[in-house]
Amino acid sequence: MFTYHGGMLPRSPQRDRDLDFRQVDHYPVFDALRIFAGLMVIYSHSFVLVGRAEPSLAILGQYRITVGHAGVVVFFVLSGFLVTQSWQRKPTASSYSLKRFSRIWPGYTAVVVLSALVLGPIVTTLSLADYLTAKQTWLYILRTVLMSPVQFDLPGVFTSQPVSAVNGSLWTLPYEILAYAALLVLGLIGILKRPIIVLGLTVAALGAVRLAIQTRTIDLDTAANGINLIAAVNLGAWFLTGVCLFLFRDSLRWTNPIGVVAAVVVGVGIVFGESLLVIPAASYLLIFLGTRPWAFVDVVRRPGDPSYGIYLYGFPIQQTLVWSGIVGANPWALMVLASPIAIAFGYLSWLAIEKPSMRSLRGWVGRLGGSTAGRRASSA
Repeated sequence: MFTYHGGMLPRSPQRDRDLDFRQVDHYPVFDALRIFAGLMVIYSHSFVLVGRAEPSLAILGQYRITVGHAGVVVFFVLSGFLVTQSWQRKPTASSYSLKRFSRIWPGYTAVVVLSALVLGPIVTTLSLADYLTAKQTWLYILRTVLMSPVQFDLPGVFTSQPVSAVNGSLWTLPYEILAYAALLVLGLIGILKRPIIVLGLTVAALGAVRLAIQTRTIDLDTAANGINLIAAVNLGAWFLTGVCLFLFRDSLRWTNPIGVVAAVVVGVGIVFGESLLVIPAASYLLIFLGTRPWAFVDVVRRPGDPSYGIYLYGFPIQQTLVWSGIVGANPWALMVLASPIAIAFGYLSWLAIEKPSMRSLRGWVGRLGGSTAGRRASSA
C-alpha cells in the first residue's frame, strides 16, 4: 500500500491500491476540493444575485441539485469524514467541542461583524447615524453570531437588488453545527464504535431524503428557530454518508476501477432521478478523489486553506459588486470578478483569523489531555 506522511502521496510500485488510512494524518487534496466547492457556490450565486435561476446539475424527482447546492454537500461529506477522524483521535467532549468551535466561530464572527459595521455603513441607503442606531443592525450581529437564528438583512442594505440578503451563504452554518452536535452525541453514547448502527442511521437518512424531498411522500416541511427539518434531513444524509465512509474506510476498496464504477453510478442516478444512487456514490467519489495523489496539491495547500473564507465572503463580495453596477446583470462577469477577490479574502481570513484562532484555542486541547492533535492547525 502507499502511505502519506507529508508532501506527495507516492504510488505503490506494485499497482494502484488502497490508501492505508491508519498512517494518514491529513488529506491535502480535500483542501482543493473545498476550494472548488466554494467556487461552485459563487458560480451558482452569480445567477441568483442578478435575478436569474441557479443552474442545476441534477433533478431527482422533486429534489433539484443546483451547482451551489452541490458545492454545499461537498463541504458536508468531507466534514463528516474528517470530523469523525478528529473524534477518533481524541474522543472527549471538551477536545472535540473546542476544535469545532475554533474552526467555525472566529472566522464566522469576523464576517458577520465586518458585514454589519464596515460594509453596511458604506452601502446602506440610510444615514450613518440612522444605520448605527437602528435596532436591526445590532440584532443582526447578536442573533447571527449566536445563530439564534441567522439574520440575513441589514437596514437599507441591498434593498433595491434582486436579493436583499447581506450574506445568504450563512444559512448552512447552523446545520453544520447541528451535525457536529449529533456526532458528539453518537460518540459519547458509543454509537461511533458500532459502525453497523451508523450505517443503519445513514440508510434511514437516505430513505428520508427520498420520501420527504425526492418524492414528497411524507411531509417534513416544518421549521423552528430558523432550522428547517427538510434541510436538516437533506444535509444530514450527506454528512452521515461521510461519517459512514470514514468508519468503513478499511472495509471498502479505494481503487481506480471502483472510482470509475462510482462515477457511473452517479451518472445512472442522475439519468433515472434516484437519490439513493446519487448520494452514496457521489460521496464515495469525493472521498476517493480526495485521497488520491495529485500533482497540483502542494501548490494549492502551501499558502493555507482559504476554502472556508471563500464560502464566508463570497456572497457579500458578489452583492457589493452588483450594488456597484460594475457587472450589470451579467452572471459570468460577476463570477469572474468575484472569484479572485473571494479567494484573496479566503487567504486573509485563514492567515489573520482562522489559523491563529485554531492554534490558540487548540492549545487548550493539548493542555486538556496532552494530545498532539492540538499542536497543529488543521482544516478538519
